[in-house]
Parts: sequence; structure tokens; C-alpha cells
Amino acid sequence: MSRLATPSAFLGGGFAFDRTYVTAGDCLTAEDVTIPVSVHFGLSGERVGAVPDETLRTLTVSDGLGRSWSPEEVHAREWLPPTSDGGHPYPAYASVQFQLPVDLAYPVSLHLGQLRSSTLEELSLDEPRPTENES
Repeated sequence: MSRLATPSAFLGGGFAFDRTYVTAGDCLTAEDVTIPVSVHFGLSGERVGAVPDETLRTLTVSDGLGRSWSPEEVHAREWLPPTSDGGHPYPAYASVQFQLPVDLAYPVSLHLGQLRSSTLEELSLDEPRPTENES
């Protein structure tokens, strides 16, 4: 399962994120109580440095029951130039992985910690809900 976060593109922590999406494990068993959920950030621009691990560790997920979780793993890579003539550069990216319970309650949000801005403090990780006109 993969879907875009809302909003998917934003500015925060001195970085420009052009695509933010969420992935979750595909296979669950009846015994599973948690599931790995990853949030991936694509950064725009050339020669962009990596988002520091300590910044990524300030992100948290919360649900509608007031529970919250910190990342289990974080990873980031800086922008890399092409490896051959005529090749394409490798954009900078970051990712955080959480172990979340299978009984998450709506709404589920990613709190941006040190990546927040004056206009944005969290992203929605929920699937879009149909409006009354769509139901």
C-alpha cells in the first residue's frame, strides 16, 4: 500500500519537499499487533544536503485516541550528481519508519517536529474520505 500524504509538498526546516508518501506492510496475520509504516520525503533542488537524522527523529505520529509514536528508523541521503555523462542526478530523500498498532484511530497525523514551518505543523496520513456527494 502506498499513497500520498496531505499535503504532499511543503516547505519546512529549511528544506523543500516535493513529494511525501506513506507506505505500509502488505501482509498481516491475525497475530500481528503492529505494522511497519514508512513516510518517504523527496526533496527538490540540486546540491541539497541530507536532512539530519536528529531532525528526522523529532517527527512523531499520533492518532485520534491521543496516542503517539516516535520513529524506529530514519534514513536520509543528499543530492548526488550524475555518475556518467548525460546521466541524471540522484535527488535527495529522507525516510522515517514507525511501528504502528493495527488499531489506529482516525485521524492519523505526522507531526513535523523540527521540519514544521509557521504555516504547517503536521501532515495527514489518512486515506482521503469520500465527501457526501461521493458516497
